[in-house]
Parts: sequence; C-alpha cells; structure tokens
Amino acid sequence: MKSLGTLKPPSLSVIKSCTGGDRFLTPDRNMSVGEVYTTEILTDASSKLLSNFFQLLTRNGYAKRDSCRYYSLSLTSCKGSVDPHDDLGLGLAALWFVHRKPLHKSQQGLLGEPPVLYGSRQWLDVRLGEIIVFDANKEHAWLSNYHCSMIMQTIKKARKTRNAKAS
Repeated sequence: MKSLGTLKPPSLSVIKSCTGGDRFLTPDRNMSVGEVYTTEILTDASSKLLSNFFQLLTRNGYAKRDSCRYYSLSLTSCKGSVDPHDDLGLGLAALWFVHRKPLHKSQQGLLGEPPVLYGSRQWLDVRLGEIIVFDANKEHAWLSNYHCSMIMQTIKKARKTRNAKAS
C-alpha cells in the first residue's frame, strides 16, 4: 500500500453526474453505518474529468485494468467504518479520496481526524484528495467517523518496454 500523491478532487455532484444515476443519488441518511455502496462511473462521461487522476497513475507506472467481477471504475461511498474484509478478484486498486462529510449535524466543524485505511499490515491516514494504491485481494479496512466517497480504479503495473535498436 502506498500513497501516490494528492490531487484536488472534483465536486461530488459532478462525479455523480458521470454515474448514469441510480440509488446512489439518494441521501446518505438512507445508508446504515458500515454500509458500502458502489456504482459504476461511465468512462466516456468521465475521461476529461478524471484525466489528471489517470495521468498520475501513468506517471507512477500503473495502467487501467478491466475487471470481470467488479466495476473497473467506480464511485464508492461508505457511512462510517468498514470492517476488515477482502475483495477477492478486485486485485490492485487505486483509491482517490474525493469527499467526506460528518455523520451527524453535531460533528459540523469537527473534521479533525482523517479516515484511516488499513492494508498490508499498515495503517495510513488518508487526506482528502489523496490517491492510494493497495491490493484489495488482501484484507483491508476503512476506519472513519464520516460519510466518505472515493473513486476506485482497478489497475495493473504497466509493462516496461525496451527501445529496440534496428540491426
């Protein structure tokens, strides 16, 4: 698990407009604590919006990868913490933390403690806009006192190509 850096995230409403619309657009209060909801981000609608994100992945030696079992590019939302689990078949993933808001009105202005991602036997504070690469096939967890949204992209290490000289 490693951090690739931080990018200013687009607004959540703009990201949601790239999902094609579904239950995800309902209020967060309809989610239970610990619940996770994922919806596909349409690649055609989001390519310009997420170009900086994809460029950062490429500069760090990663390429987008299609997934058979999960959405390859998705908007994932959770309410509070998510227990340790693994997502077998998801593999290497890039997580871009794009939005957080308090669980309760009484938390307004108390955005002190950042969420924490646990994976590969390490704990990592995740700041808004930060991009983390981790192996979702292995046990991981999300510890948070907020409604959180993140963009997830399945990735692979890019192949290194050699420059072949003509003989």
